[in-house]
Amino acid sequence: SIGLSYKINKYAFVKFDIESKDEFYFSDRHSVKSDDYTLLNLLISYRKDKWEFNIFAKNLTDEDYQTRGFGSFGNDPRKFYKMEPYYQYAAPRVVGISGRRSGYRITANATDNVFIGGYETGGNIASGDANVYASGYASVTKL
Repeated sequence: SIGLSYKINKYAFVKFDIESKDEFYFSDRHSVKSDDYTLLNLLISYRKDKWEFNIFAKNLTDEDYQTRGFGSFGNDPRKFYKMEPYYQYAAPRVVGISGRRSGYRITANATDNVFIGGYETGGNIASGDANVYASGYASVTKL
């Protein structure tokens, strides 16, 4: 990982991070590896007196990358329950705002993604529908 911070003035700054990871084995029990990946993250912050406001984005390029993998998992009847690797993917792009005032923390964020339902045969989607969805949350916490 590497980052760059730039102070705009005495109240505001911008921080840009590049987070990269090479391929790795998910377990010592099988030979399934992750793909390598690079994530771009951004933070824009404004601080004055007892207030702090942030706009942030994690995984700006909406990179698909695996966080877990299992060596053999036979769960697809269309493939006659053939044993194959199974992967769990990380969160898509997350964009949000957060703030803080002495004694309180305020957070809101959203994710967006496009999901293509269906199954894959030889690199082609055999059938399915495209769905666009967004989700998010907001919270206020007394510290």
